[in-house]
Amino acid sequence: MTNSIKEKINWSAIDTVLFDMDGTLLDLHYDNHFWQEYIPLVWGEREGLSHNEAKAALYPKFLEHHGSLQWYCTDFWSEQLNLDVMSLKREIKHLIQIRPSVEDFLQWLKAQGKQLWITSNAHGDVVELKMAETGLAPWFDHLLTSHQFGHAKEKQAFWHAMQEQFPFDPTRTVFFDDSIPVLKSGEAYGLKHVVQMLHPDSKRGPNTPSFDLAIHHFSELMA
Repeated sequence: MTNSIKEKINWSAIDTVLFDMDGTLLDLHYDNHFWQEYIPLVWGEREGLSHNEAKAALYPKFLEHHGSLQWYCTDFWSEQLNLDVMSLKREIKHLIQIRPSVEDFLQWLKAQGKQLWITSNAHGDVVELKMAETGLAPWFDHLLTSHQFGHAKEKQAFWHAMQEQFPFDPTRTVFFDDSIPVLKSGEAYGLKHVVQMLHPDSKRGPNTPSFDLAIHHFSELMA
């Protein structure tokens, strides 16, 4: 797979490299643990519910909004749950971790003169927290979130809005993400290459490839 993956991306024909943040640059374990374990624990304690009872109550609410801009909005969930979501995120910020090979890959791309952008569905305050914890921000030419465009990456409107404010050539672009709906959206918009990250959460097994280009770690792409 490694050789075929390398051969399928002609980096000399690429100007812009778009990166998702959570599950692509950063270990998704932090986010999965926060929403699936920590929020139910804190909310359940306040409501007098067991951890499992809280999960049973909250998971349908999460599922209802999954993939929408609201799902990714800390202000929305702070209001819905009557919790300070960002304060709780900071309480477990020690779980924020950079995925393997990320910094080596960013350095490798920068040496080739590529434009590097973060295009995340995360709320701006979450991006700020994670960049502060990881120190990754200086690598990137733009730190963009779907909230500034009013549409989640799953929607075609996101790509059109981003293009209007930050022009780029989709035919000379590579996009890395772990979300299948988001990758399909980028593919439909006409991005030259979409690459699925197969192992977004280090504490869980890898996902099944759903795209022609799929990698576990960025080291698979470096010469």
